[in-house]
Amino acid sequence: MGLENGHYRIVNAHSGTAIDASGTDEGVVHGWERHDGSNQHWIVSENDGKWEIRNVAFGLFLRPASENHSDIHDGTELIISDSPYGWHVYEDEDDDTYRWASYPYIWLGIQARR
Repeated sequence: MGLENGHYRIVNAHSGTAIDASGTDEGVVHGWERHDGSNQHWIVSENDGKWEIRNVAFGLFLRPASENHSDIHDGTELIISDSPYGWHVYEDEDDDTYRWASYPYIWLGIQARR
């Protein structure tokens, strides 16, 4: 079954930390211990073949800090912004985790909040 529009939690597959939109620093996103706050929940919606990820607490979109695609690589800083960003989704066939890919390669894992 493919990804559906809805509310999700994005979790680091290795550390188990959640992608957390900071409540104190505008635009800052980091990995944080899971606490189920609205700043760790994301609305994922399909738009023209790509997926947008909007933070529940702040209503801002998850995106790479750089606007230049040639600067985007594994380890690139992520921020929340009022500018949407189109993520490509690749389903993990081994479990219910999805992998998000941005050009050239930023990988995120996602777990359904159900």
